[in-house]
Amino acid sequence: MRWVVGVALLLALAPRAFAGDYDILRGSQPVGPATFTRWSGFYVGGSYGWSDGNADFSNSTSGPVAFSLRFTTLETVNNPSSWPVLGTADHGSAAFGGFAGFNTQWQDLILGLEANVEHTSFSLHATNNPITRVVSAGATPTPSLLPAAAQ
Repeated sequence: MRWVVGVALLLALAPRAFAGDYDILRGSQPVGPATFTRWSGFYVGGSYGWSDGNADFSNSTSGPVAFSLRFTTLETVNNPSSWPVLGTADHGSAAFGGFAGFNTQWQDLILGLEANVEHTSFSLHATNNPITRVVSAGATPTPSLLPAAAQ
């Protein structure tokens, strides 16, 4: 019962608020005509960036080699399809481009059309050192590098 008396006492002592006393409430100031930022017209611009990439080609030959040797003892015993033949590659390149467009606006609706062009010269090439492996039946493979003249 004490909390009922406490709540009643708080409500009785609380000051009353009147909307007319607080002059920054919505609607208390006169409102003029609506204004909009105009977004209509043509525009152009450019861009610049940097692309950097790396790739690991060491497993790229395993599928075709495994398929070619699928019914052979060589694939079963020595598994040449798992031998890495190609290496890795890293490359970075600059990118640049431009854009142009047109916007039209009706009050708060904006419609536009834009065209973009981007260009970069970016390619990765796998390093390939000629590798020969001498394998005899039941032995482990012995890798060796061929000289450049044997290519």
